[in-house]
Amino acid sequence: MKEHQLKEIDEKDLLLGYQQSYKTQQGRVWRRRHGSAGVAALSVTLLCLASLGYLGRRKVTATSGASDVLNWSPCPDVTETLCAYLPVPMNYHDPRPNETVSLALRKLPATAPVKDRLGSLFINPGGPGGSGTSLVVRAGLQLSVILEGRYDILSWDPRAVNLTSPALNCFETVGDANRFDHDLEHVGLPYEYRGGEFGGQSNMSNAAELAWTAKLDAFQSALNGACEARGHELLLRSASTAFVVKDMVSILDALGEEKLNYWGFSYGTILGATFAAMEPDRVQRLILDGVSSAALYTANMFEWGRSGMDDTEKTYAGFFDSCAESGPKGCALATNSSSTLSIRKRVDALQAQLRSRPLAVPTSKVGPGILTSADIQYSIFHALYSPKTWPKLAEALADLEKGNGSLLFELVNASNDELGRKDPFKNPYHRSMESSSASTAAIMCSDTDVSAFNQSTTESISDYVRELSRKSITGEIWAMWVTTCRYWSHKAIETYRGPWTVADGLRKTNFPVLFFSMTADPVTPLSAARSMSEGFGNQSATLLIQNGFGHCSLAHPSLCSAKAARAYFLEGKVPEYGTTCDADPGFLFPHPNDEKKDMAALSAEDEKLSVALEGLSREVRSFGLRPPHLRLRG
Repeated sequence: MKEHQLKEIDEKDLLLGYQQSYKTQQGRVWRRRHGSAGVAALSVTLLCLASLGYLGRRKVTATSGASDVLNWSPCPDVTETLCAYLPVPMNYHDPRPNETVSLALRKLPATAPVKDRLGSLFINPGGPGGSGTSLVVRAGLQLSVILEGRYDILSWDPRAVNLTSPALNCFETVGDANRFDHDLEHVGLPYEYRGGEFGGQSNMSNAAELAWTAKLDAFQSALNGACEARGHELLLRSASTAFVVKDMVSILDALGEEKLNYWGFSYGTILGATFAAMEPDRVQRLILDGVSSAALYTANMFEWGRSGMDDTEKTYAGFFDSCAESGPKGCALATNSSSTLSIRKRVDALQAQLRSRPLAVPTSKVGPGILTSADIQYSIFHALYSPKTWPKLAEALADLEKGNGSLLFELVNASNDELGRKDPFKNPYHRSMESSSASTAAIMCSDTDVSAFNQSTTESISDYVRELSRKSITGEIWAMWVTTCRYWSHKAIETYRGPWTVADGLRKTNFPVLFFSMTADPVTPLSAARSMSEGFGNQSATLLIQNGFGHCSLAHPSLCSAKAARAYFLEGKVPEYGTTCDADPGFLFPHPNDEKKDMAALSAEDEKLSVALEGLSREVRSFGLRPPHLRLRG
């Protein structure tokens, strides 16, 4: 590895800088998407870390130039992180000087003494289409705490995403992309036109259901048409997970690092599995957290969609169970005598009520409007990702039950100010920050075998939507994503679709991959983690199972899981296959002051770790797999 040029940064400045960063462009975006409560929550996390001694006492040594290729400098929005750009070939099979991609990189430097550092930890938030540079800002500090500051926390925007250029350019402005997604969401859901109990036999006429599906079809066709009309043709032919793996190799080479350390979430597990399959000798430490089935994703989107809903109902049941258990002190929907069943029946009744008669909302913080039953389902879909948000959802539903829909309407429309037709280059980087549903489609629809859609019709898609609706309350929303590729006509020139099992020829990795799975994850079920880890074989994989709810292990904090991750990354300790960790008690619908009592019982080291996990649990809503038209809800 080449000699690094070093500079010192005071850690107290790092803390203050993160707080000041909210005044920048990136901070304003964070506020818009998460609200003032979210900003306050992260500020509290930072202050708690400072009080626990993680910040403010030592010096941070940050690399200013890891190699001749990478020129690191303070990022213009969050200056306590370092940014660089790496030129890579647009097409690795036919590299040309005038056809390149400029990868946007960001890192939070390690804080441990130089002799204790372990290189870079690559992180990926999922998607496909999620911004890695944004993830470093949102989660880098807390991940660094878990790993004792021994890694540079590093990520990048994959090609066709955010700051990496050239932009995909399927939409003229960011507002156009956001309005397209907003309009698709407001098509509603078939449930709104269907009689009877949710998930039961539909009384909706075939004509009405097919009319809804025809609208969905038209949106999918329009997305493809937008990219045909103005999209970057070369980029559309080089946007796939296989190309992203090659970009990761280029980043490693530019850093002067031989092997990959990586923590990937949701779709990031597909990316990580693909890296391990294509580059098994360069695997150092890989945690794949919230495992999606790469085998199904690449072979058949319909089967992948069915798999994704395996544990959704279990997660949804956890919302009602924990609400009833907490009672009215912790859950606004609960009463002293309520049960799981009684609370669920009341929520079902609210959906049926809004299906028959939408609620007028004359005033709210985002203006007037109406609430529909689809709004309830979308709110539930997002809340299932992140149990930290369950009390707020319960409060909004309790208010709705009383005839006040303002709070739920504000939750549903939190991203309304993203709809203006803004220049995508108007930001501190002066580079396009376009991330759209086209980014997701470009990657996903190249990765998967679209022949699965060859025989699909509006009628068969309508049947599939109904099938998933019977499997899960969020099935209709999930089906909207699964069908994204039905009209997609752009294909990358290189993809990876297997093998995914040792029996089929998958090679042994340099070090075992650690698969992480929740027992109740709404979109990446335990069944996927089992099948993927078993496919990699006992020499290349192990599996840790966390009892809890939400999307990825960080959604429902577990000191046990965090310590297992720390031991894996820092000491190379591989947990036995099937090791089980419990989530920490008192997290779901906590009573006032309970969190302080629980914290008081912890050691100083566990308290520091717990504060970091608490901060990460607030960020999970922005991780992972979600229908592309719901990007702004994350």
